[in-house]
Amino acid sequence: MTDKEKLIIELKSEELEKRLYAAEDLLELLDEVIVNELISALEIERSQIVKEALVTALVVSLKNEEILTDTIYNKLFNFFKIEDEYLRNQTITILGSGKNGVVHFLKSNYQASDKDIRKLILDTLLLINSIESIDVLRLGLNDEDVNNQITAIEYLTILKDSHLVNHLKSILKEKSTLELMLVQVAESALQILK
Repeated sequence: MTDKEKLIIELKSEELEKRLYAAEDLLELLDEVIVNELISALEIERSQIVKEALVTALVVSLKNEEILTDTIYNKLFNFFKIEDEYLRNQTITILGSGKNGVVHFLKSNYQASDKDIRKLILDTLLLINSIESIDVLRLGLNDEDVNNQITAIEYLTILKDSHLVNHLKSILKEKSTLELMLVQVAESALQILK
């Protein structure tokens, strides 16, 4: 039995200590199979300390785009749809440590998602903070949900997106037709970007 096989078995052990050490030791052997095992383990893990070790391993794995596939992205993305708030938030952290592969995946799923998942996508894109993620964050400016529009303005302001200025000016011209809160956020963002 290889070290990899042994650690995958220990990841499923009843003993907390074995699961914890397996999650940490698997960092040295990351590949597509191990990433899938880490995701599966995270989905069922009850121990907070082991969950944190699994999240750390997944964050590290997302930095290596060579081992990532749409299957892995889909498994992680499905965590956005579950009730477990901790897991949803950790998924933002995990996917937020990724690069262009994650950005392209999130962009392809943005329009098809409900407003709450679109909000989680925006949160993730803020963490990625790349030129590509800023381009996708701009999708939120035209989101059908005003709260996601506000989030997009806030995040693009944080990231100092100079392209945002023209959009903000157009919002201010249409004051009478937009919700007051969106106008206030646009005015604040313009002040910051000047």
